[in-house]
Amino acid sequence: MVAGFVLGVIVSGLGLSCTGQIYLPVLIVINRTGMTWHSLELLTIYNLAFIVPLALVTGLAAAGMSGKRLAELARQNVTGAKLFMAIIFPLFAAAMFYLATITN
Repeated sequence: MVAGFVLGVIVSGLGLSCTGQIYLPVLIVINRTGMTWHSLELLTIYNLAFIVPLALVTGLAAAGMSGKRLAELARQNVTGAKLFMAIIFPLFAAAMFYLATITN
């Protein structure tokens, strides 16, 4: 249990250095301006883009897929995954840009 806690702190700290650069300022702005439906929509889009892949990999691992098999699937589907990301990330960006500009 202690090892799990320590590992969680380490992983969270490393993750914060990557995602915190965007996430923390957004939360500060929301805190200063107040939570609105608009800010909630933007935060939801950001969280979906970040959490869905994590949930998918965690679900596959929980269903019994080994790390070796996950790595093999990733290697086999590199082109499809990159194409999917090339489509979905601009859609997320467009949605966030649209939501950011319609109320301002």
